[in-house]
Amino acid sequence: MIKNIYFIFKINLLILLTNLFISSSWAASIGISPMLLNLSQEKKTTVLTVKNASDEPVVLQMSVKEWQQKNEEDLYTPTKDIIIAPPLVKIGPQERQVVRLSARKGEIPDQEVAYRVFLDEIPQSPATQKTGVQTVLSISLPLFIKPKAPQNSQPIWSVSRVGQNKIKVTLLNEGNTHLKVTKIRLQGKKGAPPLVEQDVLDYILPSKTKGWTFALPASFKSSEILVSVDTKQGELSETLHLPPS
Repeated sequence: MIKNIYFIFKINLLILLTNLFISSSWAASIGISPMLLNLSQEKKTTVLTVKNASDEPVVLQMSVKEWQQKNEEDLYTPTKDIIIAPPLVKIGPQERQVVRLSARKGEIPDQEVAYRVFLDEIPQSPATQKTGVQTVLSISLPLFIKPKAPQNSQPIWSVSRVGQNKIKVTLLNEGNTHLKVTKIRLQGKKGAPPLVEQDVLDYILPSKTKGWTFALPASFKSSEILVSVDTKQGELSETLHLPPS
């Protein structure tokens, strides 16, 4: 196990079955630091360090896409706003590669601009691939260009009923930077045991919304509910009035 700042990824594995044996590429691991990238007026270039923690070389193709949200869905569009150097790397066993990312545009926006950096493994050719299960690693990281005057999110909450004992809680981010939600709780009132407590990992971009649907206990009859979320800027909470059943 690698005991350092690198977080070991084994995610988004596209499995190509060739027989019943597992190739050693299954154990390939990529370490990445940092996990979130920022550019700003003061910081026009940032650095990403990629480590190959396996015993085999790995080839990675890197690209950047603009990240937008519509109807609570993430949308990715190819862009030339960010320069990656180098965009294609071959990293030997237990070796590191430094990748630099720079904003092509010099003007800093009034509202944060979001991107995703994609690292896609290029699999070995059939001539060199060992028999077994071939795995293809794909990782994406958030990259943000900070606005001229960053402001904390100004959340606007709403709630609606979507079924028997079910509600949808929606959060609108009215700040000019993203909001990262890591946990959401529902309580009858402050200090009461949670009716629902759920770990999440949701980014809400500026001026965008995110909704969560929950089933309430049939015994819950109150006309109000306290909603709280854990974010990087602290806990945000609001008491909401439930519409009639």
